[in-house]
Amino acid sequence: GELPRSFFRSTEGKTKRGPEVARARALMIDMEPKAIQATTQRHRAKSTGTWSYDTCRCFYKQSGSANNWSYGYMVHGPSSCDAILELMRKEVESCDRLSGFMLTSSLAGGTGSGMGAYTTELVRDNYPKSVIVNQVVWPYDMGDVVVRGYNSILTLSHLTRVSDGVIVFDNDTVHKTARSLLGVKAPGFLDINGLIGASMASALLPCR
Repeated sequence: GELPRSFFRSTEGKTKRGPEVARARALMIDMEPKAIQATTQRHRAKSTGTWSYDTCRCFYKQSGSANNWSYGYMVHGPSSCDAILELMRKEVESCDRLSGFMLTSSLAGGTGSGMGAYTTELVRDNYPKSVIVNQVVWPYDMGDVVVRGYNSILTLSHLTRVSDGVIVFDNDTVHKTARSLLGVKAPGFLDINGLIGASMASALLPCR
C-alpha cells in the first residue's frame, strides 16, 4: 500500500538499479559509524524496494562517547551542533507542514544518553512550536556499561524539561515479552526492535 507521507518523502527519477524509492524522513546520528552503516546497508525495507534511509541524512564520527554521558553532552554535542542543524534544516524544508519530531535513542551508552539529550534540546531551541516526543530504551539490569544507571537518570532529567512526551521501553521487559509471546529462546536485536517498532506503530498509525 501507499506509504504514509508523515514518515516518508517521495523521490523522482531513476537510479542504475531502477526507480527511486521513498526515503524515510529521518536523521541518523551516532559518534561511530558501525550502527548507522549496518542500518542503511542491511535493513529489511531495503530488500523489499519500497523505501530506504537517505545516506545524506546521516551524521557520525569515529571516536564514540566512551559510555560517558558528559562526553556525549558536553563534547560531542557542541562540536556537532552546526552539522546536525544543517541536516535537520534540509529535512524540515522537505516537509509540506512540520508538526513535530520523534527522537529515538538508547540510554545506556554515552551517545544515546548525552548526545540524545543535547539533540533534543537543540530541536526545542530551534523549533520551539513543534511537538517533541522521545522514545528511549532503558538498559538491562545487568550489562557491561557500569554507569548505565547514571546515564539514564541524567538523560531523563533533561528530557522531562524539554520534551512533550517520553516513552520508555525497558529492555528486560521487552526481552521477556519476546520469549513469552514470540517463543524466541534467545531474543536478539531484531526480535526486540521488532516488538518496540510494533508498539510504536500501534500508537502512531492506529488507523493503518
